Amino acid sequence: MKRKNDLLEKTYTDVRYRIALHILFWIFMFASYYYFNTISFNPVRDTPGAYLLALKNTVEFALAFYALMYFIWPRYLVKRKWFKSLLLVFVWLVAVTALDAWADLAIFNGCESCMQRLAQFNPDYYHFLQRNFPNIVFIRVLTGGLLYHLTIQLGLPIAIKLGRGYFRQTVQGLQLAKDNLQLEFNFLKSQVNPHFLFNTLNNIYSLVVNEKKDRAAETLSRLSGFLRYTLYETGEEKIALEKEVRLLKDYIELEKLRLNETGVQFQYETDRDDYTVPPLLFMPALENAFKYTEDKNDSTIAVSIKAKEKHLQVTIQNSIGLAKNGKAGGIGLQNLQKRVQHYYPGQSSYSASAANGVYLFQLSCALA
Repeated sequence: MKRKNDLLEKTYTDVRYRIALHILFWIFMFASYYYFNTISFNPVRDTPGAYLLALKNTVEFALAFYALMYFIWPRYLVKRKWFKSLLLVFVWLVAVTALDAWADLAIFNGCESCMQRLAQFNPDYYHFLQRNFPNIVFIRVLTGGLLYHLTIQLGLPIAIKLGRGYFRQTVQGLQLAKDNLQLEFNFLKSQVNPHFLFNTLNNIYSLVVNEKKDRAAETLSRLSGFLRYTLYETGEEKIALEKEVRLLKDYIELEKLRLNETGVQFQYETDRDDYTVPPLLFMPALENAFKYTEDKNDSTIAVSIKAKEKHLQVTIQNSIGLAKNGKAGGIGLQNLQKRVQHYYPGQSSYSASAANGVYLFQLSCALA
């Protein structure tokens, strides 16, 4: 099963597999067109036109399919740019009609036996091809015959593409839901453990003993809110960015109690209060920063979150030991990257790198 899943995934991620699948499909379509040309009452079935028309249909529909599904569909129709979409679909239809008319003229004018059979068995179309080229294209566009033909012929490849996309998105969604549950479990397990609680409660105790009751109460409140958030507020698909930022701040304040020498900076800027993000999205990167920062005078952790004009920019930078140079995080960051790709497909950029004693995490994505 795993090998089948890997092979299926390669048809999306490995360009060689994708090209091979597309070539096989259009070979199949060419064979189908040729077969039906030879067994039907097509007037050119016993002439070179049988395979020439099959080749014409294959090339024509392939070009029409790729122009529609790889240019017009993702760039305009999916983004609901209706005016540009309608304009481009019309241009697309005229271009395909012109190509079809040119190909028919080239085939029948270049194949004498094809033209003779056409004149004998389909005189109406024979006389139609005697018109001038612009007139042929205009009549074909106006009558809508080719549009109907395109709808029938492109139905199969479009259905396959959309079906595969929906299937992959569904599988990715299920896998991501599983990964998210595991992430939440691991996150809760890593935070609500004796060591974490012992350190935090011990720090609170020290604050109380030193008569820093206000700070002790504040820390206790942060710990309570932090635990409540991880227990009850991470089940939604997306939550308010403000809540996520509060969680990060609470986490930072709790971790700062054990980092005596490290300088920690946090910056948050936004122009709206209704942005939403997947819960715990940035936490693996922040945990990573505190986990690998050595507590010494020249160590720093800098967190910057900017959400403006429907664009999110997150930067987390921290000092690391030279032994960590070149290492770019573990499973937590891999999960984060998968979630970003799922929630913001084609609308995000991600990078994580370590060099010269500094680990730099950067995330950029479009917000709804």
